Amino acid sequence: MKKYIVGLVTAFLLLVTVRLQAQELTLKPRVSGFSTLKVSSGVQVFLTQGDTESVRIESRGFTKEDIIAEVDGGELKLSIRLQGWLGRDRADRNTSRYVKAYLTAKHLTDITVASGAQLTGEGTFKADRLAIHSKSGAEITLDVAATDVELSAGAGATANVAGSATTVAASASGGATVRANDLKTNTCQAEASSGATVRVYADNEFFLKASTGGTISHSGPGRIVSRKTSLGGSAN
Repeated sequence: MKKYIVGLVTAFLLLVTVRLQAQELTLKPRVSGFSTLKVSSGVQVFLTQGDTESVRIESRGFTKEDIIAEVDGGELKLSIRLQGWLGRDRADRNTSRYVKAYLTAKHLTDITVASGAQLTGEGTFKADRLAIHSKSGAEITLDVAATDVELSAGAGATANVAGSATTVAASASGGATVRANDLKTNTCQAEASSGATVRVYADNEFFLKASTGGTISHSGPGRIVSRKTSLGGSAN
């Protein structure tokens, strides 16, 4: 009898999971008044700069209640609510379950993408100062035109940033990768540690620091003002 009940429960959970995976949704939540963006839980974001603020969400395998798309204190959060008992706590780009957000923003000062999420820019994003952070297996691909750009990647994440800026500060740790060799800048500060890789470009000056197996590769006519390496780090 006990085995029979367990079998019924297992079959029920499997049926619920299959139905959820087949469920497709399109949402258009109202969002406005945000200047920072935080993306997590495997959500895929396609970012465009425009004169309006809007987001269209397409999902499969998640309910409306699972999806977070809200502005709090000037920060737009795009994520998925934890529903671990059904295994629905994260979208997976390699399966049939997904959450895709098509976002239009007027301006942003900070972009943070974490927990396996992905952000892809469509067109060049213009800003005065822009901080871009990729964490915990996330991936960012973005073209920018800015005055000051701060880039960071950690815990196996990737940040691919191209375009132009006056100054760039790039850092990576924990096996992460920053690819900014197509981001043209006058002055670049770069730091890599704990097996991470940073690739950068500068026309005028480089300030480089690599430690604990971190690797920095630089290109462009800029001169190296400062180069510090330790504990197996390299900066070439």
